[in-house]
Amino acid sequence: MEDVNSPVSTVGINDFDSNNTNLTIGRYDPTGTGYFNGVIDSTSIFARVLTASEISQNYSVGYQESVLGMEGTSSRVIKGNVDNDPDLIFHYTFDETNGDLTGDDIFDSSGNDNNGEISGSGLATAVVDGIIGNAREFNGSDDNVKTSNYLTYSTTNGFTFSTWIFSDGSASSMTLLSHHDVGKYGFEPMINSSNQILFRSSPNGSSLFSTNTSVTVSTGVWTHLVFIINNGGRSLYKNGQFVWSDTNGYLNVPTSLPLTIGMSAYNSANNAFFNGKMDDIRLYERSLTSREVYNLYSLKEGKSDNITIPRS
Repeated sequence: MEDVNSPVSTVGINDFDSNNTNLTIGRYDPTGTGYFNGVIDSTSIFARVLTASEISQNYSVGYQESVLGMEGTSSRVIKGNVDNDPDLIFHYTFDETNGDLTGDDIFDSSGNDNNGEISGSGLATAVVDGIIGNAREFNGSDDNVKTSNYLTYSTTNGFTFSTWIFSDGSASSMTLLSHHDVGKYGFEPMINSSNQILFRSSPNGSSLFSTNTSVTVSTGVWTHLVFIINNGGRSLYKNGQFVWSDTNGYLNVPTSLPLTIGMSAYNSANNAFFNGKMDDIRLYERSLTSREVYNLYSLKEGKSDNITIPRS
């Protein structure tokens, strides 16, 4: 909670009155009295009139970013509580360093305690610069992260897997995430040796939808990928933009197996380890909207002072 005896924040904005005074949040000006007593979050001021639809969308995804002030056409973006979503199953920022946790190595910032356990010869100390804070570098031979808990979640409202990757390429396929029983049902997005994204999922173990989306991921650069499955189909977003879909969206997931990052659980003879860096990994128990997907992609812009909030 903020100190109630001081303003929550002060932002210089010259267009509010003729005296060019600062806009103050949490205190009545100019008398310096009337302090707010409580918690304020996701305060936004836009340099235009929002539509009713935009107001509704901002309410739905306001936890992901907040705009505190604008001067002219530029805006200052403040990263808010991006994990305040009841449908967020886990969120790995990879911002911790080795030894921050006891037993678990990767902290789940969603608050659900679905922490991750590191396996492999190099991942424990492979903390590198990421797209948002730190990242982890996977060696392509044995590095992976498993959730410490067996994840139980409903697929009725679909689900969404979001991640930033920096691929170093491989002569064989690479796994991004796998929640799959061996040879049975689950899901597993991958990248093949031609750097194209494969979307693999199965609703029952006998019907395996392993599809080459033909969407290419460049090596040596950061790329944001979002995979969505619901009972109407599967879809893929790259760098905030919709790029692919099909109608094979029916899915079941195992309830007595951990979810694995960077290694395949579907084929025990070929683990298809990921080679490269990963950052800001999230799993949601619902299908995100295109607006929400773009907002996740835009979180990287929290480092910038010149962000344009997209209109619907």
